[in-house]
Amino acid sequence: FFFQAEDGIRDYKVTGVQTCALPILGKMWTFENPPLAYLEKEYGFKPDQKWLDTLRLSTLRLGEPTNPWCSASFVSPKGLILTNHHCVRDQITAIQQDRDWLRVGFAARMLEEEVRLPGITVHQLVATEDVTAGMQADIAPSDDADVVAIKRQSNRERVQQQQDLAHPGYLNQIVPLFHGAVFQVYRYRIFADLRLVMAVGLQTARFGGDLDNFTFPRWSADFAFLRAYENEEPADTSANYLRWRATGVAEGEPVFVSGNPGSTNRAMTVAQLECQRDVEYPVQLGELAESIRIVQPFTDRNEALLATVLKWQNSLKAIRGTLDGLQSAPRMAQKDRKSTRLNSSHLVISYAV
Repeated sequence: FFFQAEDGIRDYKVTGVQTCALPILGKMWTFENPPLAYLEKEYGFKPDQKWLDTLRLSTLRLGEPTNPWCSASFVSPKGLILTNHHCVRDQITAIQQDRDWLRVGFAARMLEEEVRLPGITVHQLVATEDVTAGMQADIAPSDDADVVAIKRQSNRERVQQQQDLAHPGYLNQIVPLFHGAVFQVYRYRIFADLRLVMAVGLQTARFGGDLDNFTFPRWSADFAFLRAYENEEPADTSANYLRWRATGVAEGEPVFVSGNPGSTNRAMTVAQLECQRDVEYPVQLGELAESIRIVQPFTDRNEALLATVLKWQNSLKAIRGTLDGLQSAPRMAQKDRKSTRLNSSHLVISYAV
């Protein structure tokens, strides 16, 4: 979950609630542990529980039932969902047949014209529960890593079974936080009947092409609207959805963005990052570049191949950017200094993570 605030020279991004700032970088929070005192001190804003619950329940993750890949949100009382066009590009390609919706766009004029998108779902985080005690049961400080792994797996299976029995009909996901210091169950309500309401044409969605990808500002309109249905009717989301605001953001006003974050590599050791830099990422870049070279000549005749190449180009640029960072001597030296300080602090953890 992301939360971004901009005021003056500072630019914050908050995950779960995450903030990235100058000079404050990389703070990340989850909804069950919001930094209320920090927000009040930094912004003069202290959200109450109703505000946090509304934001959490309006926020969605989108993708396959067990493999979500994008952020989304409810934006109307009747199940309307806003997400990125590229998040549903493959699904549009799969259902369009000969109608070329990927290139020219699609818009339903009435509910009856909305088109079912098979295979994807949205997940709404309805509750969290601390299960650290259950996940750490019977694990002793003297246990070696192999014993810890066996006990942890047994605990996970038991906790998962307990959660699924107590909360049937929900996706109960065990989430390790702080590298195993805390375990939460995130309980999701699944909306499995999604229908396409509106999608812009591909040229609008990726205006500027690959050259503009991962740049700011970018002037593409990369969005699509879906709708969640239940029992063949638009889902009732009147209790929690994000409202439209007609006016823009005022100078110095914090902006909060909630979403489904990806992972980072900040916990990796210097040796692991060097392996990524010297072995893993160069191999991946070579494979992607060669795949794009082979397939791209056929994309004019096959939109499924076009969607695949666009994904590969996105991955190519993302990995190339990461590799550029790993090849930066000052950045790697900074990481090495942090690792040295950590190793010299004689930090003792009473259980394996």
